[in-house]
Amino acid sequence: MTQITIPKEQITAHILTKSEKSFDNSFLQLLKDEFYRAMLIGNTSRSKVKIELQTINGPVAVETTVWASTESCITLKGGINIPYEYINSVFLY
Repeated sequence: MTQITIPKEQITAHILTKSEKSFDNSFLQLLKDEFYRAMLIGNTSRSKVKIELQTINGPVAVETTVWASTESCITLKGGINIPYEYINSVFLY
């Protein structure tokens, strides 16, 4: 299935579903570590990351700045919270 890139404002228009990778505890820890780094970089230099999310219609990507990273989710600009279990991958630029 082809991945599409969407604006972050359209994330809420998509129905997210758990990623198959979310059941792997080591993967979840890696995501948390990467998003913590992304938050630090984003808040200091406004660098963006590419996030691949799992939806019921297949994966979608969004390029954005991570404002916060907690134990259970990330927060994007505009107060959009995304639990780690819906994330397939993250790429820091």
